[in-house]
Parts: sequence; C-alpha cells; structure tokens
Amino acid sequence: NKKIKLANAYISYLKNLDFIKIPIIKNEKQLSSVHLLNVIFKKIHTFSEKEAFLKYMLKNYVICQIHYTPIWNFKAFKKINSKNFPNSKLYYIKSVSLPLYSELKLIDVKKICTLIVKYHGSK
Repeated sequence: NKKIKLANAYISYLKNLDFIKIPIIKNEKQLSSVHLLNVIFKKIHTFSEKEAFLKYMLKNYVICQIHYTPIWNFKAFKKINSKNFPNSKLYYIKSVSLPLYSELKLIDVKKICTLIVKYHGSK
C-alpha cells in the first residue's frame, strides 16, 4: 500500500508532462504491485543521453536504475542481432526505473519529480 501511494504521487506530479510516459498502475481488472516504477522519456534517443540523465540524478543524490536489459546485450547471447528487436532496443534506451521503496517519503518523490522536470523541461 505504501508503494502504491508513492507511485500515485509520482503519477500525480508527472502525468501532464509531454516528455514522459508513465505506467498505468490500476485498471478495472488488475492492480499492479508497483515492484518497480519504470518510465519512458520521449526526449531520450540514445543510450548516452540516458546516461547523462542518470549522472544528473546521481549528482543530485537520486539513484535511478536500468531494468530490463535486452537479451542481446548479454555475452551469452552475443549472436542475437539487436536489429531484429527494435522495440526492446527503444525501451532499453528510453526507460528508467525511478526510486520506489517503502522508506521513500512523499517529499522525496516531489524532489525527484522536480529534478526530472528541471532536466527534461529544459531540453
């Protein structure tokens, strides 16, 4: 319940921004456990742009993460051609997991969202 409340706070702060796509955590048939809160940044087009954003957040004491690395990025699957999976490549480049843990406070969510707006709103 705490993580759902935090996820809803993120959604409330970010829902009207045109440069970010946030997940739906509740619909008529199911409720997400919000294990992670992955968002997609529409203005990020290369992995280096994503790294720049992650470094900006880290500089401001916020650790965002990368989840769902495509299988073709692992050494054991190096023979798989990433060109055959354009959607997984796009998701990998554009998605970021925002901090979401039970000790996180609503004021922290607001700070994180303010940093996101400051960084992406200026681009």
